[in-house]
Amino acid sequence: MSTPIPTARRNVAWRVEQFLRAQEGMPTPSLNGWQADMVLAAIETLETGQFADGENTMMKAERPDLWEPAEYMPVGGKDIGQLLAALAKALA
Repeated sequence: MSTPIPTARRNVAWRVEQFLRAQEGMPTPSLNGWQADMVLAAIETLETGQFADGENTMMKAERPDLWEPAEYMPVGGKDIGQLLAALAKALA
């Protein structure tokens, strides 16, 4: 039986990776600044242990049509490769 913390961590990491791999597999990725910032925030939750926040943040990244504020100004400016590298570093 898995313990809650490793399972929650694995779930957030899986969700981030699946989202990024799906974007990577598109002929023209549709990752926007809002989504990149949300994914980066979800990756940061892997380091802080706030896994419920990571799940919530990924929900927002996956549905920018519902959550992205009007005229959002991106903070991170990360691309898919940089986000995958940040995920790998957080999991190391």
